[in-house]
Amino acid sequence: MAGTITWEYFLKCTNELLRISDIINDDWVGRGSKNIAGSYYLAKTTKRSCTIVKENNEAADYLEELELERHEIDNESVSTNARDRASEWEYHVLYNISYSVPVLYFNACFSDGSLFSLEQLWQLLSYNFKGALEPQKWSVLTQQEHPVLGRPFFQLHPCQTAKFLEIFEGCSSNLLITWLSSVGPLVGLELPLPYSHEHLHKNYTHTETSKGILQDSVVNHSKIHLL
Repeated sequence: MAGTITWEYFLKCTNELLRISDIINDDWVGRGSKNIAGSYYLAKTTKRSCTIVKENNEAADYLEELELERHEIDNESVSTNARDRASEWEYHVLYNISYSVPVLYFNACFSDGSLFSLEQLWQLLSYNFKGALEPQKWSVLTQQEHPVLGRPFFQLHPCQTAKFLEIFEGCSSNLLITWLSSVGPLVGLELPLPYSHEHLHKNYTHTETSKGILQDSVVNHSKIHLL
């Protein structure tokens, strides 16, 4: 089927991504078993500061109980409801057997170990998902059980990934890297330029293309998967 990839091709692409990662010290690692389809995946953990804006609802009340580091700020330019928080993001790239495509799983937690809620994630990612995605955002960004680890992770739903990959068949020597460089920025994952130099051969605006595919996903995928 056009746009789908085999398990063997997925492994080939992951090996190449890890090779480049080792060269540029990008911290990707391989985990799991390559002998069982769907059981091997790529993983990367990164830390970043993020701004959480408190909302007037119970889901945000926990912010009042946390000790926040004090900074001298311009009260006229920064809202008193905005709080910069240290966070850790864990990204996993797996192979989805049902769709025969790669899928991006991720989790995010604060420095005290508490996980981001789906609402807080959307607050951080909403800039990338504006417009048509807003009314049905939860069917694009979903929470699922990790197929290898068996615990809740967020994911970008893979139901339209094959259509995206079909666009780049014949013009990318590594469809996994092409796909990841396009959808990763939507959830804060940026691939350094050395990945693109080796594998992208045409001047597509990948992030914009990704948004279009995700918009199609919203239209065609009506069920909301939440744990």
